[in-house]
Order: sequence, then structure tokens, then C-alpha cells
Amino acid sequence: MTNINQISTDLAKEIAIELQTELQRSLILSDIDLLKSIKIKKVRNDYIITMREDWKKVEYLENPFIRFTLNTKMKDILKKVTKQLSK
Repeated sequence: MTNINQISTDLAKEIAIELQTELQRSLILSDIDLLKSIKIKKVRNDYIITMREDWKKVEYLENPFIRFTLNTKMKDILKKVTKQLSK
């Protein structure tokens, strides 16, 4: 029997991985150093996406990569992850 906490942790991890990938895709031509800095950090049972501090400059002045990813990719990420975990 699968533990509900493990399912939740697995779901959070898979969402973080997919979100990291999509954020990096959004930055490929913009800022290679920022792209490489996008990492996943585990804090207790949560997964946090971290990146260089200058993400704000890029997001608000050059390329709204975070808003773009959340607005256009999040629905697909959730579908993909729930499909993977339901196997």
C-alpha cells in the first residue's frame, strides 16, 4: 500500500523537475548563466526552485520567463505528472 505522504512528496518532486525544465527552456537564448543556476532544493518534504538573484532583472525587464512558464505550461506539467504517477 502506498503512503499518501509519499505520493504527495513524489508529486511535488515531479512538478519541481518539470517546472525547472520549462523555466530553463524559456531562458535558452536569454541568459545562460541564469539558466544554469536554476536548481531544485529539497527542504523537508518540499521542493523549492532556486536561481541567481538577478532573475528579477531578467523577469521584469528582459524576458518574463517565470510568468510565461506558469501561465502557459503549468496545466501541461500537472497533466504530465499526474499521468506519470498514476501508472
